Amino acid sequence: MDISSMKKDINEKSFLPDFDLELIDKNSFANKVLFYPCAGNDIFDVISYFYPIIDTFFFCDIHWRNVNPKSIKEILPDFDLIKSYKEYIWRKNANEIPNSRQVVDARDRIIEPPLYRKRETRVTQIWKNEKEKREIKIIKVVGDGYKVFTNEEMLKQIGIFFYRGDSYGEGGSDVRWLETATDRDFCYNGSGKHFDVVLQKIVNKGLIVVDGSNCGESYKFLKQYHNSRDLPFSIVDDATKDGNTFRCLGKITHRYGPTLVWEIDKGNNERNE
Repeated sequence: MDISSMKKDINEKSFLPDFDLELIDKNSFANKVLFYPCAGNDIFDVISYFYPIIDTFFFCDIHWRNVNPKSIKEILPDFDLIKSYKEYIWRKNANEIPNSRQVVDARDRIIEPPLYRKRETRVTQIWKNEKEKREIKIIKVVGDGYKVFTNEEMLKQIGIFFYRGDSYGEGGSDVRWLETATDRDFCYNGSGKHFDVVLQKIVNKGLIVVDGSNCGESYKFLKQYHNSRDLPFSIVDDATKDGNTFRCLGKITHRYGPTLVWEIDKGNNERNE
């Protein structure tokens, strides 16, 4: 086969299609939450893809990043921000450490720094589509994602688990969200069972949307395209593990490799309960 024929053959191959909401049972997501730990600034793609089926987006990260209403409005043009509020905690100011430098104000007068400062820990925005009488809640929380996930009341059951763009080091969180207690190297915070908890909390027919970041060997099929520039072709095999069947429904925007959307069927487990 000559080079031109090879290129033609490659171009005619069908790549994995973009995720289509018509492939899912939307009733499974009624009043359910999308949870995204280690989110950073990566919130806008998430909202734009899933706002038709999700009413509450819960983002978490240890670093604070503002949620810009103008940017949200661009992806929710039919919604208006009707309410926004912040929650704080008070922390002792680091400048109160002995021998720390004092603060000089604009009049060159030496003043003592405040003993405490307030730190934003949670922002909630409520957006409303008046015509459809529908509200969307966007929450960003500063904190340890696993502690938030296990303690937050509204995360007792989730519809979508979203996680991508992370790593074990070099600026990554080193949190093993796709590892289970059976993985060899589980040791983060003494738990190593993050994905076990995700699987417990996600609703039947819910979605797991990942690029394979920080994935262990137990569910290695989730990382098969991680750090790959090649898109998977039209068929990604189903995988069954611990009674759960994972079916790939397509891809969304690329991060550290393709971000794949997996539907989880917990039917076998439900019948055993």
